[in-house]
Amino acid sequence: MKRRVLTLTIAIAAAAALAVPAAGDGGGPNPGIEIASGGVLSPNGRTRYVTIPDGSRTVVAQILVRNGFVLRTLTVPGQFGLPFVANDGTVGGLSFDGRVLVLAGYGSPVQSSRFAVVDIKRWRPGRVVRLRGNFSVDALSPKGRMLYLIEHTSLTAVYRYRVRAYDLAYDRLLGRTIVDRRSPTEQMAGTPVTRATSPGGTWVYTLYVKDSGIGFVHALDTRRAEAVCIDLPWRDLGAWAYDARLWVGRDGRQLHLRQRGVNGRWALVDTTGWTLTVSSRL
Repeated sequence: MKRRVLTLTIAIAAAAALAVPAAGDGGGPNPGIEIASGGVLSPNGRTRYVTIPDGSRTVVAQILVRNGFVLRTLTVPGQFGLPFVANDGTVGGLSFDGRVLVLAGYGSPVQSSRFAVVDIKRWRPGRVVRLRGNFSVDALSPKGRMLYLIEHTSLTAVYRYRVRAYDLAYDRLLGRTIVDRRSPTEQMAGTPVTRATSPGGTWVYTLYVKDSGIGFVHALDTRRAEAVCIDLPWRDLGAWAYDARLWVGRDGRQLHLRQRGVNGRWALVDTTGWTLTVSSRL
């Protein structure tokens, strides 16, 4: 038993030290799942949570960032990992207050999805959410009550999706789709490139790029289950999207998008009125 614990501890510490994204099984708008790798940082940046496969179970470990010391572990039945939420390697699944962690299942049929909820405050596994259909994690509300999911709506058109909300308090998937009320019938499609979150964790902004090379920013209000889409004017965004940064100003009123480099293009979104200012248009 002691050898097993020691081996597991070494494996966890090594995985955290490597901090290399593991291969995911996603396609299209699904960035995939991280397994036995760098994990997700706590809100204060002092610890990180990693997942380690252990046969038919998954070990969740809390590790100190400064020295790799394993503070504590727990075991979740089933095969789970941390969800990537953008293709730049951004890992999600942790609520802004650091009390709820959601893991995504793997190894299931395409039209079946599983998510394991971990109560970080009490340090114990919670329920396992099972859904019919192909879903992936998008975001959590700041206190972890509402789980937002990307529902992949087509096996052939893999870039098509819609945003759904799952109420973890009442254990139910809300019937409506989260859409921009200004264009409720617009078909959502694209690949998530990078992400930024507002101070306090209420708004989650994701840069998406379509097959055509144009893109948009999806702004999700995780408290009110509402969304706004900001179309970007560039036709070649796909050529440089992965060389761009997305961040929110300190007061949360401005969203910045900038292509790296001295002459890189930029966009500024006023989040109080959703007006867009750009450096150039193509």
